[in-house]
Amino acid sequence: MQTCGIIVSEYEAIAKELYKMGHKSEAKIISGLAKEVAGQGFDTKAQMQFDQTIGKNHAMSALIQESGIDGAAREH
Repeated sequence: MQTCGIIVSEYEAIAKELYKMGHKSEAKIISGLAKEVAGQGFDTKAQMQFDQTIGKNHAMSALIQESGIDGAAREH
């Protein structure tokens, strides 16, 4: 989260300097990029995949426990 904030503030500083130099179109583009980055979530694709996998594993464990398959396998 902290890294994202640093990146956004750097983009904002770059946009401000570009605007001061008269490069208004470029400043607007960089400013838009800063807003886009600020609006993004903090999770990476890898984190989202991990969370999905963990969620599926928990769901599968719950189904196994509910069906009694887990207990039946231990008895034999």
